[in-house]
Amino acid sequence: MVNSAAANAEKAGLSIAAQTADLMALPFKDNSFDAATCCYGYMFAADKHRALEETFRVLKLGAPLVATTWDNVVGMDLVRDIMTDVLGAEPPTPDLNPLALAEPDLFESEYTIPRKCVSSGWSVM
Repeated sequence: MVNSAAANAEKAGLSIAAQTADLMALPFKDNSFDAATCCYGYMFAADKHRALEETFRVLKLGAPLVATTWDNVVGMDLVRDIMTDVLGAEPPTPDLNPLALAEPDLFESEYTIPRKCVSSGWSVM
């Protein structure tokens, strides 16, 4: 995926650095990004609060974070049946509950959005 992102950006004439990183220990300076997006990544972090804190740390205050998560598992039985047919065996169960981010108010908790960020313009939409 990282190589694909870099190749697509190059084709589009964009100059980016694409790399993998530990979501709970991002190798970037504080306040260094204008925006961030994470599609389904927070669902599988061993420490979801830490992962979100790290993202807020590297984002400039008030910069947008767009995160997607599952909020239900409608259709997962069908997906499991299809994967069993494809793999020839039942697929492994994830180490973590991917619905853990469906926790009420997770993105508004004092653990994920530090008070200083809220007072500086962060909000949950």
